[in-house]
Amino acid sequence: MPCCQHAQISIIDFITLGREGNTVTIERRKVEIPDDMFAIESLVDGNVISLTGGNDEVSLEFSVDSMPWQPLEMEQEITLDAGQHLFLRNTDEEGTQFSKATEQYVVKSDTVFNVSGNILYLVNTNGEEVELTRPNTFGSLFRGSQVVDASALVIPVDALPESACEDMFSRCSALTKAPALPATTIGDYCYKYMFLFCSALTEAPDLPATNLGKGCYSGMFGSSAIKKGAVISATKLPEEACSNMYNNCRKLTEAPDLVTTEVGKQACTSMFTNSTLAKAPALPATTLAENCYSGMFRFCNYLTEAPALPATTLAKGCYANMFEYCKALTEAPALPATTLAQECYMMMFFSCGTLTKAPELPATQPATKCYEDMFAGCFYLDEVVCYLNNIYDENRNIVTRNWLNNVAKKGIVYTKGRASWPIDSPSGIPVGWTAQ
Repeated sequence: MPCCQHAQISIIDFITLGREGNTVTIERRKVEIPDDMFAIESLVDGNVISLTGGNDEVSLEFSVDSMPWQPLEMEQEITLDAGQHLFLRNTDEEGTQFSKATEQYVVKSDTVFNVSGNILYLVNTNGEEVELTRPNTFGSLFRGSQVVDASALVIPVDALPESACEDMFSRCSALTKAPALPATTIGDYCYKYMFLFCSALTEAPDLPATNLGKGCYSGMFGSSAIKKGAVISATKLPEEACSNMYNNCRKLTEAPDLVTTEVGKQACTSMFTNSTLAKAPALPATTLAENCYSGMFRFCNYLTEAPALPATTLAKGCYANMFEYCKALTEAPALPATTLAQECYMMMFFSCGTLTKAPELPATQPATKCYEDMFAGCFYLDEVVCYLNNIYDENRNIVTRNWLNNVAKKGIVYTKGRASWPIDSPSGIPVGWTAQ
C-alpha cells in the first residue's frame, strides 16, 4: 500500500502498538467487563440485534466483546457472530427508570441468542440493587424474540413492582430455559403472561414469593410446553393471582400441591383449563372468595382424581364450572358445606361423561342457582343424595334448573329434606328416575 494511502481506523476501536517501515501493528482496545454484566450472546453468525422503545430519560451504552463503551441509539442494528457478546448498561451510576410504563425496552433479533448476567445493569451503570418504582420495568423485554437460554439471567431484586416482568418472554418460541425468580414480594400483574406461548419451555421456575399482588401469575405459562407446574409458596392468593396460569398447557401432567389457606376473588379461575393434568393439586384453603376456583380444571380431559375441598363456608360461584368437561373423572370430591352461596356449584360437573358417583349434598337451605346444571351431561350418574328443604330461591326461581339433564336413564334422588320436587323434569326428578 503506498505511504500516502491509509486505512480508516477508528481511534475508539483500535490502538497503535508499534510500527516498522510501512507495517503498523494494531489491536483492539479492551475495557474491563464485570463477570455479571448483562449480556446477549449470539448463537449463530450474522445475528442482527437491536433495541426498540425507550425515551430521552434513560440512555444505554454497549460494548461488543469488551470493546470500548459506545452510546446505543434505539433501533441501532448491531451484528454479532456466533459466540460474540453484546454487553449493555445504563449510563447513569445513580440509576434511572422510565416514568411511563409504555416506554420499556424490547430486544429484537434476527435469530437465536442466549441472555445472561444481572438485569439491573439496565437500570444503573454498576448493576446495583435499587428500589424499582416504575411499572413494567422489564415488561416485554424479550417478547417475540428468539432467546434460547435465559437460565443465567439474574433478577436480584427482593421486591418487584406492578407488571415488572409482564410479557417478558411471551411468544419466545425458542426459549428452553427460564431464569430463577427469587423475589419474595411481587406487585400486581408482576409475572402476568411472562412465558405465554413459550412452546419449547418444559420446566417452570419455582415461585418463592409470599407477598403477592393482584393477578401476579395470571396467564404466566399459558400455552407453553411446561410438564410440571411451579411450586407456589404463598399461603394467600389474592384476586386473579393464578387465573389462567396454565391455560392450554397441553403437556402439563403434574402440579405441586398448593399450600394456600385463603384464596381471593377469581384467584384460580381457569388455572388449568384445557391442560393435560391427570391429578389435581391439593387445595387446602378454607377461606374462599367469589369465583375463586371457577373453571379451574375445565376441559382437563385426562383428570382422573379430584382434590379434596374442605371449605365449609362458600362464596358466590366459588366452584362454578370447576370440573366442566372433565371426561375422565369418575368420582367427585365430598362437598361438606351446609350453607350455600349463589351459583356456588353451578355447572360444577357439567358434561363429566364418566362420573358415576355424586357427592352428598348436605345443605338444607337453597341459594340462587346453587345447583343449576350441576350434573348435566353426566351420562352414567344414577344416584344423588340431597337434603334441601326447598328448591326455590327468595324470588321463586328454581335453584336446581337442569341439574340432572342428560344423566343415566334410570336413577334415584334420595330426598332427605322436605323439598317438593318436580317429577319427570331435569330440574327435579328426571324421567325414569324415582325419589326416595
